[in-house]
Amino acid sequence: MIKGKIDAVVLVAVMLLAPVAYAGMMGSVTATNIPTVTVSVPEYISGSFEATIEVEDVSNLNSGQFDLTFDPDVINVTDVLEGEIDGVTIPIDMWEFMSYDRIRVLFKLPDVDTASGSGYLAKIGFEVKGENGDTSELEITKGLLVDYDGEGMDANWNGAALTVAMGPSVTVNAPAAASDSFEVQIEIDDVEDLDAAQFDLSFNPDVLTVASVSDGEIDGKDIPVLNWNLDPSDPGTLRVVVDLPGVKGVSGSGHLAKIEFDPKGGGVSRLVLSNVILSDINADEIKGPQLGSSEVEVTLPGGTVISISDVAAIGTITVPITIENATNVGSCDLTLSYDPDIVIVSDVGGGEFDSLQANLEDASDGIIRIGTYQTSSPGLNGDVVLAEVTLMTMGDIESSTTLDLEVTTLKDATPECNPIPCLVEDGSFTVLLKGDANGDGRIDMADCMYLAKNILGISGFEQIVEAAVDVNGDGEIDMADCMYLAKHILDIAGFEELK
Repeated sequence: MIKGKIDAVVLVAVMLLAPVAYAGMMGSVTATNIPTVTVSVPEYISGSFEATIEVEDVSNLNSGQFDLTFDPDVINVTDVLEGEIDGVTIPIDMWEFMSYDRIRVLFKLPDVDTASGSGYLAKIGFEVKGENGDTSELEITKGLLVDYDGEGMDANWNGAALTVAMGPSVTVNAPAAASDSFEVQIEIDDVEDLDAAQFDLSFNPDVLTVASVSDGEIDGKDIPVLNWNLDPSDPGTLRVVVDLPGVKGVSGSGHLAKIEFDPKGGGVSRLVLSNVILSDINADEIKGPQLGSSEVEVTLPGGTVISISDVAAIGTITVPITIENATNVGSCDLTLSYDPDIVIVSDVGGGEFDSLQANLEDASDGIIRIGTYQTSSPGLNGDVVLAEVTLMTMGDIESSTTLDLEVTTLKDATPECNPIPCLVEDGSFTVLLKGDANGDGRIDMADCMYLAKNILGISGFEQIVEAAVDVNGDGEIDMADCMYLAKHILDIAGFEELK
């Protein structure tokens, strides 16, 4: 597995310039003022986690590499992310598995750029494969730091150890999208004898601001917030401390705290937990909390929204995908997915863009892709129909599926092709037979009778599919629908269509 741009030839050439320096690179070095590289990882881990390859006191760093060895029966690498030293990004040139239990990571700054100070060379994503109590060493070997002259540096290289501990889950419960103030709950499941806790929650401060933090609750017992603050050096990190009075503790599930956010700007913000510490009634740490993050997409009022409606039909129906509050929209690329056992897209057309292309090759598997763009016309503004999608029923009566939209790109019509932040609103499709009030798959006078008794609140007739019985299309369910349906069944002129 190889991630990122591969430019290993350049790095290898640099390494060959410093064979003597490399020979003394590994092992413990006692000289002063030399860099120290350390694997930083929680002592107890569960689920997914990151190991940070920290570096201290490095000067004029331009490139380097290291191998990281681990026990693959306990943990496995999922990704390698770029590092940062005193504000300078450390790009990952490449990474790959050298064997089932070892990866190699190469990093290189562009051209002759350098970084000095302290920070981290990379972050390594892991997932737990082992069982509770399993351990793994994280040994860092074949380490090399190279300066802008191509000279290798002496350095101390330190590994780490970890233990799998399947503790209670602590997760972020947040809405997927918001355009106004919203609440986030820090949920906790299956905790025993909790007496105090703290956690950090990171977010995008360009998108969100913290309005307030309020008490939590676990199985009916209040969890008081002792204090909360924003990191002065990092306004996108919130720290919250909770503490139960006395030493009685609490067990069960609920939430540690509620956090209210206000939108600040349009865009996407991840909500990521870290530094979670749980203490029991004996002041012992509750090991191995399993952390879960979330993500919220914020669109300010009046912002751009791409959506598809909730629809209910039998046979085929054409549904628009729309863009609301468009401003100079020049192009869009999106994917629509659904359950092909319920409905299949049979055609895509229409729309207000100059050009529309649709890939229906995987429509029978539940996914299509649509691309639209302007050619000679200017960008689109206001409320715009992006495309009209024809849906064909495949499922049984009352079966349903979500219609999930995923926007890959939405850009304006300027030469810069600037991205446009947008909110995405998914829809749904429900299979129904219009007029089938009693759900027996037929339309007859029995449906008129059932609908009338439902409207009158007669016992035994409470269940009804509302979308199927508004047959005159006025948005209300009343006796007029009974009349309209009866005339339709009797083929009376003017009542041919169930709306």
